[in-house]
Amino acid sequence: MDLTQLANLAEIIGGIAVLVTLIYLALQVQQGNLAQSRETYRALVAELNSILFTPMTDPDMMALLQKSTLDFDSLSRHEQGMINGVWSPLMVLSGEIFSAKKHGSIDPLMSHQQDFITASFLQMPGMAAWWEHLKPYWNPDVVAHVEGLLACPDCPRPAHEMLPWYLPDETE
Repeated sequence: MDLTQLANLAEIIGGIAVLVTLIYLALQVQQGNLAQSRETYRALVAELNSILFTPMTDPDMMALLQKSTLDFDSLSRHEQGMINGVWSPLMVLSGEIFSAKKHGSIDPLMSHQQDFITASFLQMPGMAAWWEHLKPYWNPDVVAHVEGLLACPDCPRPAHEMLPWYLPDETE
């Protein structure tokens, strides 16, 4: 084999090595994206659990949540502020997920799940009243998205119809 043939063989081997390296890097990027997606999902679920379930562990707060489900406007200003401290983070999270979906950086199924939760909560009479008071303070794109969710024909039922523990006891 002469020098030209060796050079050609080395060029072919080098090309194959570059191709193998590119395939390996593509697989690494794909695995990294999958791991990041899983971590994002875990973080969002943890935040959602904190927002929705932590207040339920306090009996007084749970009673206030139940009362607010049906009539936000009948609450005292102090009580409205406490409820705002629960419902605003839910809407902030919804806005973050909406923005991530808009930029293509979140799984559409995760976005759909949050949209379902948001729409079902905002259909409770008390939270609907809260939303009317506060929606001028939210990003117009998020407001338009939420209003679209609520107007959608396949909008989920209100949360208190699906999750009866959001209703006050009938004996109260």
